[in-house]
Amino acid sequence: EIAKWFEQLVRLNATRRLEGLLSAYVFMDASRYEIQQRLDKFIAKKDNNNNNNNADDNSSNSNNTDNSDNNESQTADVLGMILPETAPISLNSAEALQSRIKQLTDELKLVNGNLTLSQHSKLVQHAAQTGAPPSELHQMIKEMEAYGIYPDLKTYNWLLRSYSIRGDYMGARNLMEFVIKPRCGLLNTFTYTILVQAYSYSELDAPTVRKAFEEILAEMAENKIAADNITFIHFVDSCAKRLDLDSARWCVWELMPQYFGAGVSNFYTTLVEALAAGQQYAEAEEVLDRMEALGVEADAKFFYVLLWLLSAAGRSQSERLARISDRLKSPRYQKVFEDYAKGAGQLPWSRKFHASFIARSRLQSTEEPEFNF
Repeated sequence: EIAKWFEQLVRLNATRRLEGLLSAYVFMDASRYEIQQRLDKFIAKKDNNNNNNNADDNSSNSNNTDNSDNNESQTADVLGMILPETAPISLNSAEALQSRIKQLTDELKLVNGNLTLSQHSKLVQHAAQTGAPPSELHQMIKEMEAYGIYPDLKTYNWLLRSYSIRGDYMGARNLMEFVIKPRCGLLNTFTYTILVQAYSYSELDAPTVRKAFEEILAEMAENKIAADNITFIHFVDSCAKRLDLDSARWCVWELMPQYFGAGVSNFYTTLVEALAAGQQYAEAEEVLDRMEALGVEADAKFFYVLLWLLSAAGRSQSERLARISDRLKSPRYQKVFEDYAKGAGQLPWSRKFHASFIARSRLQSTEEPEFNF
């Protein structure tokens, strides 16, 4: 269906649209309604331009009417392919999506000739996001270079990510030192964050990962590259996997304030995950107390994760679960509770948390928890 959709848009000469389609719709879970809005807006703009350019020619106006009808028909055909009515676009497997990416490449070449750097980079990105191994991404980059188009740092970062998600910290480090640095010069925050992720996903022990993290932060400081919150969150996540609670506490309560002050709710959400992994539920509840003392407002995601983890712990945490539920319903968190009630279990971050939690084998049941609000 997606390949046919691309074909329809090629016929409409929407060549710039093709470049962003995968990231805009497939990976962002756009609904049929959102797609229809964008396509209708595009068609209306195209028809308006046609009418303005041919306003003085009755024959041209007649032709434009035919073109408009044809465009509307094509749009209807495209929307008819996106099923089911209210579900996001999805594919059955990463292999299927990679096959569609190749089809997109061919479509773009037919329209534009050789692809631009931006288009090549986008295709490398999508291949990395669908789990393509580093060898395939290296081959895509060789094809770029054969056309005289050389990767930029953004493209290399996606190649680096294909190593990191496999926990191949040595492959990631070698790529960074011997390929990316010589070709691109200075790196950016995303590059170093991906490297932290590689160590997090590796099988290395907790002290080794912490030492690597400290060395990465020192290198970033030396090169005057600022770390962002994701850099730290990846490290705290690695602490949760290794039950290295002391390093998680050190990162959130001592290290991150040096960079971000009191920080934001996401920092503390990650710490709660680590503490719950170590069954430190009383301390996880105390995180909320300390956030309030620091003037950091817990958001809906924080409450979702905390309540989810307490619920997953079973009857032993029922009293604590009830206390946190009551606090969420208090006047202090009225707006947060409204946001929570609208989308708990349905928002992208809650689906992502649920999937990652199950993948880590911390919970036997795949059912959503019941909070009895």
